[in-house]
Amino acid sequence: MFHSKKSIFFMFMITTFANTSLNCFFNKAVTPVQINLKNFEKEVLESETPVILYAFRVSSWRCKAVSSIFVELCPEFADKLKFVAMDLDRNDILANYFDVRYVPAFMLFYDGKWIEMVQENVSKESLKALCKAAIETCKDIDEA
Repeated sequence: MFHSKKSIFFMFMITTFANTSLNCFFNKAVTPVQINLKNFEKEVLESETPVILYAFRVSSWRCKAVSSIFVELCPEFADKLKFVAMDLDRNDILANYFDVRYVPAFMLFYDGKWIEMVQENVSKESLKALCKAAIETCKDIDEA
């Protein structure tokens, strides 16, 4: 069957557009909300979904390594957890309030309460386990 250059180009454009549209639909990007003193109450304490807060320092090489893992896992748990991130260098009041002494730090908030904090360098597997444990902890709180 003979195809002109225009029809081949047209078919290519339709296929490319369809693939791009489907990828955007099925792989929706989830980026953590940046937390500061002004939006902390609304985004964290008033959230109806359990919140994982990632506390980091831009100057920390450990945080740089963990940041990409954190962002990568967000879509996987987006239906059960809300992900937020807080730059401790810009939010020293919150850093002092929660007594964050080591970064990276991960905090779980649920139903307006601070539940737990983990301060350690994590791998993808341990961060995934932390997310699963957070979901289970919140289920246990609901059942109690």
